[in-house]
Amino acid sequence: FFSGHRMSKFVWMKKKKPPGWELIEDTLDEYEAKMKEAVNDPHEGRRKCESNWMVHRLHYEKNRFLYDIYYKKKQISKQLYQFLIDNKIADAGLHSKWKKSGYETVCSLQTVRTGDHNFATTSVCRVPLSKRQDRIGPCQATGCISCASGDGGPIWWDEYEKALEVAKAKRRKAGKRDRDDDDDDDQEDPAFLERLKRLRGEQ
Repeated sequence: FFSGHRMSKFVWMKKKKPPGWELIEDTLDEYEAKMKEAVNDPHEGRRKCESNWMVHRLHYEKNRFLYDIYYKKKQISKQLYQFLIDNKIADAGLHSKWKKSGYETVCSLQTVRTGDHNFATTSVCRVPLSKRQDRIGPCQATGCISCASGDGGPIWWDEYEKALEVAKAKRRKAGKRDRDDDDDDDQEDPAFLERLKRLRGEQ
């Protein structure tokens, strides 16, 4: 479900690395280990879609690290960055999308492919929290609650309380009339809160 296909580590590890590789090697190894753990993690008690949430999150975090260290911090060379792209260590499609206005924090390309969603729309996590008409919950495919520009995201499934606070703050900033506590609670999804306890290991 990522753009392109991840090249096997055993393939690119044999290649000569451009200068500066040592700056990112340890971090890439850490993400590789976390990804392997996420893929092999027992999925008992989880829905099928939930078993992929951590994989999506790690893919985002690794690519954000590589994107920022090149485009924002300018700590690696163009040669090294191109090596990462050519060997599919970095997700070229996702990086390209981040350069576009309104997509600076999009969690996954899957959320903006209209063919993957009902009525040719994008994922729910692309809708700003302050504009949600229904109860707030994560995208079923990625586990992202919000990656809409301006929400400070991505906000992931295990940061549910943060999402509710952001939604409340955004409504107030927009000048909407304060609602009583019962109305604010209307955006909470009790069913997801119960599932979140299981995902966090609290049950």
